[in-house]
Amino acid sequence: MFQNNKITLYIQLLIIFAFGLIFIGASTYFNEIIPANKGLGFDGKHYAELAMNYPDNITKAIDTKYFQRSFPSLIIYSFINFLNLSSSPQTIILLFSIYNLLLLLLSVFIWNKICKVSNFNSSSNWLGFSALFVSFAALKFSFFYPILTDITGFTLSMFLVYFFKTNNKKAMLVIMVLSAVSWPSIEYMCLALLLFRNNEIIFVNKSSILNTSIAFIISFVFVFLAGYLIYRHPIMRGGWFEHTYIVKHGIIPSLLASFVFMFLAFRLLFKKLDLFSIPVFKIFDIKFAISGIVLFIGIDVIINKLAHHYNIPSGYSIRMYLTDILIIGSRQPFCFLVGHFAYFGPLFTICIFRWKKICDLIYQQGWSLFFILIQFIFFMMDSESRHILNYMPFITVLLVQSFDNKISKRFLAIGISLSFVFSKVWISIQSFPTSSISDNYNINFGCYLTDTSYVLLLLLFIATCAIFYYAIKKMKISNL
Repeated sequence: MFQNNKITLYIQLLIIFAFGLIFIGASTYFNEIIPANKGLGFDGKHYAELAMNYPDNITKAIDTKYFQRSFPSLIIYSFINFLNLSSSPQTIILLFSIYNLLLLLLSVFIWNKICKVSNFNSSSNWLGFSALFVSFAALKFSFFYPILTDITGFTLSMFLVYFFKTNNKKAMLVIMVLSAVSWPSIEYMCLALLLFRNNEIIFVNKSSILNTSIAFIISFVFVFLAGYLIYRHPIMRGGWFEHTYIVKHGIIPSLLASFVFMFLAFRLLFKKLDLFSIPVFKIFDIKFAISGIVLFIGIDVIINKLAHHYNIPSGYSIRMYLTDILIIGSRQPFCFLVGHFAYFGPLFTICIFRWKKICDLIYQQGWSLFFILIQFIFFMMDSESRHILNYMPFITVLLVQSFDNKISKRFLAIGISLSFVFSKVWISIQSFPTSSISDNYNINFGCYLTDTSYVLLLLLFIATCAIFYYAIKKMKISNL
């Protein structure tokens, strides 16, 4: 589309900057902002309190969940004191919005650096840009609910992709430290990248019964545990078992849908893995593996000691997080896919058709990405889509790579157009699709869908899949 890389970068920066200013203005003057706690939001209320007086309030954090996501609040607090601004809620909202906009602009810059080291052409660049930035997650939600650490985590993940591409593992250690106080799940991604060398994975040309059995067992255990928790504890997470008619009466189809998806996804990922020829002592990067493990454990010890010292209770534990994934991913059939489609946009659906090619690329790029993809499959079952925002840069790069720089202008136009439409940047959340701002906010998260929203989004998801299926088929790209 644009041959000059600098021109492409400037246009992309201008797009994000323009929309950012529009939405900051809309939240300030037209109340286009989350209604909870007068614009501060649910979790945002606690981050705002930290930004108002970080030294005092950090020692009074209500639990370690907020303690480990306090770095953005520290930045805002420092900025307020440096410029001697008031620490009113309105100021905090505005500064977080500006902070998110600056991070998005930085992420666009990093995306273009990734494109350069990956040898992506202009069409590939724009496809990835659309997937990452022309979505409800990036353009709309960042300013509708600004006081969160989501965009900080997203930006750190963008840097992580670039450092992976340039094999800069020292910088990955820095990302691990920053993520520990911004978006802790990135630590697990850093650990996978630090543990392994970027050696090509040994594979065979056909799947084995053993590999298929492993995919089956993993999927079955997940669904079994989900079913057990749902039926044993139906009131978990706000009584969602009784939330809607589909949730109440469609648990079995939902569990089967979760099993089918996980089994097919893991089966393709494990299909060519030669389990008996893994060079165990050659795949590990001993120096950085030790550094990564020590830092990972050290961060956990320090956080726990600080929390104990200041009497901060344990927050969102791994056990609780896993329980949430098990339950909310099986509320309605494929509600996780529907939720991610609404949140990340229609380009997310292309991953379904390109999954085989993506898995092939993983074998070429090494064990680090192999284990990151395993994490992604598991955590994407959590239909509160913002929780997997940090995985999207890696998935987008793999998705773009799967086309081998053979993206037609027609396909690109379809992708960008649909991304813009489903991003909902062209309409106020207060008026789309209902008159309730809360309902319109919830429609972007699979775990909060009403029956009507679920059916509507499911139909749109199926229609979008059909459009992209035929668009890809027209390009005659391999491994559809």
